[in-house]
Amino acid sequence: MRNVGQKCRTSNTYAMMISIQSRHYLVALLCCFLIKPSYSSSIDCFQHAQNHYELAYCEIKARGEGRQLPDFIDFKNNAALTQYLLIKRDAKKLRIPLQPVSANQHIERRQVKAVRIVAKDKTIDPGAELSSPEMTGCAYESTTISCRHGVYRLIGNRNNRVLGRDALDADNRLGLAAFHGEPNNQTDVLRYLQENYVRYLEGMLRIGLGGVTMSYTKFHYLFHDIQRKGLSFHQRFETMYAFLKKDKANNAVAESLQGLNDISIAQCMRLKPNIAVCDNVRLNRIYLLDQT
Repeated sequence: MRNVGQKCRTSNTYAMMISIQSRHYLVALLCCFLIKPSYSSSIDCFQHAQNHYELAYCEIKARGEGRQLPDFIDFKNNAALTQYLLIKRDAKKLRIPLQPVSANQHIERRQVKAVRIVAKDKTIDPGAELSSPEMTGCAYESTTISCRHGVYRLIGNRNNRVLGRDALDADNRLGLAAFHGEPNNQTDVLRYLQENYVRYLEGMLRIGLGGVTMSYTKFHYLFHDIQRKGLSFHQRFETMYAFLKKDKANNAVAESLQGLNDISIAQCMRLKPNIAVCDNVRLNRIYLLDQT
């Protein structure tokens, strides 16, 4: 009887341990679903930044400062004035150029958003639309775009071992040109943005970050947001590029891409004969013409 009692107590102990472990597992699993994305890496942060203050926030974090700042997702949920006040001290300490919110900032934001319209599943920006031919007659096939003149293949993030030898060195610069046109001349602005957006994409491909590029619409908005504040657009992007290279050199990035089935050919266009992009607002994907 003593042995039977001991076995029962042992069985009960195991049962309790399993029950406790199961509860811990369920709690951990629940936390995984409830936890907010942290955007802790420079790559994640700069990818999701949508205005000058959010770019500055990412730079502050990349420099190892701003420990008292909220998580990026919470920072993004603040109005521009609050964002400015939150990062003002750290930006001054690190000598990051920063300008306060203008009195008509909210009007400017409404005007930029109002420009975007959606027609037939394609996002069109009348003030910023790329003047390149549509991909008429091409078929979108997730990882490829098949056209009469050739096949474009999806280019995502790439492991460092397959990059060019000097891709992550300081000498590899993004190289956006300085804007010398007239800010109110739409022709000057569009010509500049079209040329330099291609340079931006090519720079991201060189460092293996083809899967986390910003859309042309976002590139266009950031140009105006930074210009309005009297700051240098090309220099701010060069700084961002330096931190992306540093992060890429020290951290692995996911090479698989999600959401490809949510894109249609109507959301794709050629930037150059060998480069096409597909943008469904949430995702931006790069395709290169297969030269083999």
